[in-house]
Amino acid sequence: MNFKIWVVLALGFIGKSALADSWPSPTLQSSSSPNGEFVLRVEPSEDWGTKKAVAFVFAFDGTKYTQKTTFKMTNEISPSKVLITDYGTIFSFDNWGELGLGYVVVVYSADGEIINKYTLNQLYDEEVKDKIKRSVSSVWWRDTAALPWAYQDIVCVHDSIGGSFIFKSITGEYSYSKGEVCRLAL
Repeated sequence: MNFKIWVVLALGFIGKSALADSWPSPTLQSSSSPNGEFVLRVEPSEDWGTKKAVAFVFAFDGTKYTQKTTFKMTNEISPSKVLITDYGTIFSFDNWGELGLGYVVVVYSADGEIINKYTLNQLYDEEVKDKIKRSVSSVWWRDTAALPWAYQDIVCVHDSIGGSFIFKSITGEYSYSKGEVCRLAL
């Protein structure tokens, strides 16, 4: 009888740990604008919890890339994904190790000023939000297999429930479609 209890307890602990998230260490990220005019480099925080990730923006001056600005991002460790647009607008998505929590999209100007920022509660109503898969540390709202992309003045983000967000790169304003609208945006 005691053996059966131990087996049930062991299976219970194994089942709980299977739901846990596993994150590799944050690494340096980079992105170049589709037109090649801007390059973004994001370094994760060296001191988690007390310092912020740092963004470096470089602009092409006709012969070489020169550093335009450096700024601290809102992310304590690092964004999980970044991109830079043809206008030098920077989009950061989620926080490393905790997708879907806090500000999930932050839009910065090329000078590092915050243009707009969104939480999941701002992007989705409760009914839709309840359809999104959750794990121990994250709300998996973005389709992580389909990376966000930029084209001219838009940024497209596919979500995990079959919809798409289109963000205007200059204002950060967005529209949402329950279908594959990003393909139609071009």
